[in-house]
Amino acid sequence: MPGTCAVASCKNTGRNEAGRSADALHYLAGYVAFKLKRQHPDLGQVYSQISSVPVTCRMWLPCLSRGGLRIPSDGWFRAVEQLENDFRAQHGLGLRKEKNVIASLVRTLTTKFPTVPEAAIRCFIRTRTFIRMRYLNRQKFNTKKFVTKKMKKVTQ
Repeated sequence: MPGTCAVASCKNTGRNEAGRSADALHYLAGYVAFKLKRQHPDLGQVYSQISSVPVTCRMWLPCLSRGGLRIPSDGWFRAVEQLENDFRAQHGLGLRKEKNVIASLVRTLTTKFPTVPEAAIRCFIRTRTFIRMRYLNRQKFNTKKFVTKKMKKVTQ
């Protein structure tokens, strides 16, 4: 039911890392569906306009939504799961260090998934790459070596 949360406390559900990762992937798929809502309205629907939440939707997204979030369709979410697996296979735990990494991955995935719109693949890969870059930058910033190196520059 839209507008209600199935969990007593949305902040601490005690779920494992895989569940949180799937929820974040669901949120990202909804973001891509929102960005491409005019060109590809079949990628998702507004949460307040659907009668039942799709099976792939986990508990986290209904907790966040006040009625305006996009819930990705089941077919789009299955495609996003495959795109995510290929993204992780290509990049591993970091990012590939080559020119046009986004464009080359989009070309590869467009030929691998001809039924998925190229604009949706491009938006997903671009957004996912920037999320990974932000994660890596924060991880590097939080390491002690980086902090002490910065402090040496400040104290000299």
